Amino acid sequence: MDIGRKVTDADLSTVKDKIKTRGKYQVVEVDRKGYGCQVGVIAQDRVAVFLTATARTGRSEGTDFCAMAKVVTDGAIAVIDRGVGHFTAPQRSLVSVNACDLVPEAKVIEAIGATSQDKRVQPITQHSCQWGLQKLKDPGVRISMNPSTPPQPVTGGEWINIGDRRSLVQPTEIGATSCSVSTDHGEWPGSRAADGSALHEIAEVRVDLDKPVAEVCAAAKSLAEIAFKKLPARR
Repeated sequence: MDIGRKVTDADLSTVKDKIKTRGKYQVVEVDRKGYGCQVGVIAQDRVAVFLTATARTGRSEGTDFCAMAKVVTDGAIAVIDRGVGHFTAPQRSLVSVNACDLVPEAKVIEAIGATSQDKRVQPITQHSCQWGLQKLKDPGVRISMNPSTPPQPVTGGEWINIGDRRSLVQPTEIGATSCSVSTDHGEWPGSRAADGSALHEIAEVRVDLDKPVAEVCAAAKSLAEIAFKKLPARR
């Protein structure tokens, strides 16, 4: 879930045909076709909360991410209706960071060989940015920053230093070859995972390429090196 911020007509210009009215809220759903689903809940004062259901690595065929996001959206609306206190993000948080500003587009194209059709897409919130990824095995890059449980390595994952940060490099070859590089920015106050554990701010760079996994991870690491050096000092 992304922290609420005011949205403008320009923010919604590319998704205005997807906006639906739900009571006193506007709700917009963006289906990323196997990569995830994002839902924005927009209040009357134009402050919005964004919720995302996504595959942690690669693409997941046959998973209805929007159904998952709807469950969370129902809960979020119920909480908003009850009323919540004002939240102040901690100093040096990733809240103010725009994901699309972290890596020059020329570097993305250099890393994955993207074509002119793989245009940059910034979803409704500034906390994620992607290039390509329109269909399975498309070259693509996604940069995101979200509260989540700290990353843990699975088969093939390794901890290394990237951009002066301890980072997890995690390849996957399920469906399509991808590689993610994630780093823990520090504990996120006031929220807990379903099991009661603390959530942390996680920054992640993920690359999808139809190439050997070593090449895909090399591209991911090169972009993460640039992106992570632009983040605020770790809390």
